[in-house]
Amino acid sequence: MARGTQNITFDTHIKGIMSSGGTRVYVGGLVEGIKKEDLEREFDKYGKLNSVWVALNPPGFAFIEFENMQEAEDACSAMNGFEMLGATLKVELSRKRDGPRRGGGNFRGGRGGNFRGRTFGGPPGGIRVPWNF
Repeated sequence: MARGTQNITFDTHIKGIMSSGGTRVYVGGLVEGIKKEDLEREFDKYGKLNSVWVALNPPGFAFIEFENMQEAEDACSAMNGFEMLGATLKVELSRKRDGPRRGGGNFRGGRGGNFRGRTFGGPPGGIRVPWNF
């Protein structure tokens, strides 16, 4: 793919990784370098996991899909506020998006041009994203 022509939405990327029919849980507050296996070990206590996806760039969050809703809710109740590898986790059911993301729905916010170093939502002060497309 030529430089600058990648056009993938975050939701499309996650849907390709996550199976259908399960309940997705958002896990935030993760330390950089956490491994998929670390999360599997802690979360499979609450039920069957369909999949686990850990964000690498930017790091700090993951999505875990449980086979059913009750298992996902149990994990949220038990693991929200849990300390893991020195970080306090924020665990909640993932909210479904009703439509495209702000700015047209594509990964780059729906605008052309150079986005290197631009801030996008998130915690106070935003997240600096180094785009290298």
